[in-house]
Amino acid sequence: MLISELMGRAWVKSGDANQSTISPFMMLNAYNDTNRIVRKIILDAFPDMLETTQTTNTTAGQPI
Repeated sequence: MLISELMGRAWVKSGDANQSTISPFMMLNAYNDTNRIVRKIILDAFPDMLETTQTTNTTAGQPI
């Protein structure tokens, strides 16, 4: 899933499908903060689940 698709779903779930009260900047900040929190929780509970370095290459323009 692309970040833009995820953000679209988040806007719909928040009741702001028209993006009138939550700006893309606010949505991206919330998304990044949530990722940091989830990563910290997983790192504390199951450190082996997370890799600290990326071992694969990606093609430019392709979703990760």
